[in-house]
Amino acid sequence: FFFGSAMSVSTSNKKTMEAEAAVIIGDKVLRDVASAPPKTASERGHYSWQDLTYHLGAQGSGNTKKILKGVTGYCCPGQTLAILGPSGAGKTTLLDLLACRNKKGVYTGELLLDGKEPTRAALKNCGGYVLQDDVFLGFLSVWETLNYSARLRLADASPFERESRVDEVLSVLGLSHVRDSRIGTQFIRGLSGGEKKRLSIGQELVTNPIILFLDEPTTGLDSYNALSVMRCLSRLAQSGKTLIYSIHQPRSNIFQTFDLITLLTDSGQMAYFGPAKKSMDFVQAGCGLKVEPYVNPADYLLDLVCTTPADGDDDQRLDGIGMGQHMASTYRGSEWAIATEKTINEILADLKRNQYEAPMPRRSTGRFMQFWVVASRAMKNNLRNPLKTLVMISISVFFALLIGSIYYQVSNNVNPGIQNRAGVLFFLAMNGAFSNLGSLELFLEGRNIFVRERAAGMYKASSYFVGTVLMDLPLPLLYCSIFTGIAYWMIGLQANWHCFFWYIVISYVINMCSYSLCLFVSCFAPSFAIANLIAPLVIVMFLLPSGFLVNIADLPVYWRWLKYVSFFRYGFEALMINEFSGLELTTNPSKFAPHRPGKPVMGDDILEERFNFDPSGFYADLGICAGQAMLYLFFAFLCLTFLQKETR
Repeated sequence: FFFGSAMSVSTSNKKTMEAEAAVIIGDKVLRDVASAPPKTASERGHYSWQDLTYHLGAQGSGNTKKILKGVTGYCCPGQTLAILGPSGAGKTTLLDLLACRNKKGVYTGELLLDGKEPTRAALKNCGGYVLQDDVFLGFLSVWETLNYSARLRLADASPFERESRVDEVLSVLGLSHVRDSRIGTQFIRGLSGGEKKRLSIGQELVTNPIILFLDEPTTGLDSYNALSVMRCLSRLAQSGKTLIYSIHQPRSNIFQTFDLITLLTDSGQMAYFGPAKKSMDFVQAGCGLKVEPYVNPADYLLDLVCTTPADGDDDQRLDGIGMGQHMASTYRGSEWAIATEKTINEILADLKRNQYEAPMPRRSTGRFMQFWVVASRAMKNNLRNPLKTLVMISISVFFALLIGSIYYQVSNNVNPGIQNRAGVLFFLAMNGAFSNLGSLELFLEGRNIFVRERAAGMYKASSYFVGTVLMDLPLPLLYCSIFTGIAYWMIGLQANWHCFFWYIVISYVINMCSYSLCLFVSCFAPSFAIANLIAPLVIVMFLLPSGFLVNIADLPVYWRWLKYVSFFRYGFEALMINEFSGLELTTNPSKFAPHRPGKPVMGDDILEERFNFDPSGFYADLGICAGQAMLYLFFAFLCLTFLQKETR
């Protein structure tokens, strides 16, 4: 197409070139800009926007920052529109504005979808948005991923209709050959980058949207996969859909797949809008630049809008203004801009003449169905990752045998029986508290999936939270059961089923508190690294007022508040009461009467005198500990709902 890079401005014959350009422009430009005429107004998806300006900050505050300035354009069924520009030009901002996803700024101008002002809800109903990053549950297959998306979004469709739609999407996107392949993770090989991108597109296509927005669909792909994705998008447009996407530094054969382009300068102004194949005509005839053959149009255009007054040769400085600013000012008064306005007016007039009945809004899936789909999806993904489960079970067995062998059949004497029993109970409780740090990954790894799917209207935060937690929680409780079942009898704690039962219950509650606390941290921490620092620190602080490392009555005044918020203190106290209540410990024989044992010591007395624990507070400790677990879960849900949103 074009290769290399060349640009030159001849200021001496500029007037001559402009005169020649005036001859070229005229009616030819009007025909060229409308060379890809919109389909009939009976087809939905005619999008137009005029004089869009977008800024951050309140107007008149002095801190206003304009991101976009006077952007105009359109895209109709059967067309693709590529948004080009240097980094920071506002490509993604414009895309988000067209998709009604901007939340922080304020815009002025006119946005019309099929002649009506679009809303976020309307675009959720009839459109799709493909994010730049491709995130999936790696142990699901391609077909399962699309089917779960269809089940969450096509509430009115029968199972047969949903499955037929999924098969159709697989065929359209060229993914039928990997239908049953696992997507893959960072440790397990799966789909290629291009296949993952097409799968991301497929998740939006299951609803058969009339308009599709894509944020830099070729980022991170090699040249072959990038071209494959763009050709796939062209085929989708030819089927009657409207496609709008931002793109960064496309190569020449990708540029050929564009129908329309919007070229933005680094200041957010529009340097060109129109057919991609006529962009070089505008550069030559409109801007008076000479374009040598074999130039990649995309590279050439981006080089132009990035040229500042200090860059390039003297001929390119244009009397102290940047080339991008020069192109923007040239375009505003050109026949290309007039032709764009004329085409938009024709589209709107055609829409008024051909009124159609807007489709009924797509009914959202019920809360229970959302919960069920999310839960079954999470369960299937977990069951297909047996290595993690086997490793955790092995660790639980190893530590149980290790502790059981160290404290094997703990002594029933006062000394060292008290120290050993209290020490092993403290360690068992501490193991339960720290063993759930792995749950930090639950919402951190799935955060991008949650944000994307909730933004698309697939489910409510409550459905996702409950479904995900209920499918993940049994595993930590399984590890806890294995550990306690082995360690309890090897250590030789009270050998009756009543004490063993309550020991299991207390261990579950301690694990639940630790699990809930880690979920809470993972829902507000910005990254796994930070969450992995916060959670252990909080747990260590909760160990201090447990009554084992330091007597609760001896805590400094400024740290006594910790004993009221420490779930570990209540859990450890409950374990101690369960073990020592009713326990008789023998004293060592006197050195003067080695064959006569001393008077037995009751465990209840030891609890009060040595540890300052109240033996009657067992159920209160258990209830407070369980209440804290529920409280942490509630805080985690609030953070997931209100903090984990799109940052636009």
